[in-house]
Amino acid sequence: MLFLRKHFEALKQRLAAEGHELLGPDFNVGDGVLDRFIDVPPYLMEERGLPENQWGKVNQVGHLKIAIDGFACTCFGLIIRKALSG
Repeated sequence: MLFLRKHFEALKQRLAAEGHELLGPDFNVGDGVLDRFIDVPPYLMEERGLPENQWGKVNQVGHLKIAIDGFACTCFGLIIRKALSG
């Protein structure tokens, strides 16, 4: 399942209703080089025939976003501040 902004906004509201706080989330997509790059399948570098480095590991190209069923996807963490118990 892919989560949309509306899912996180609804979670924030549900947590707030119970006295908790969801910090953020920040939906800024960024403007760096890797922010603009969306990796497509196959994601495994071995399948792309990239050369190995001196330790026998495939040199990997970093990615922050991947394409899943035509959607640009990424991940981020959630910070939830629990309500103080009375």
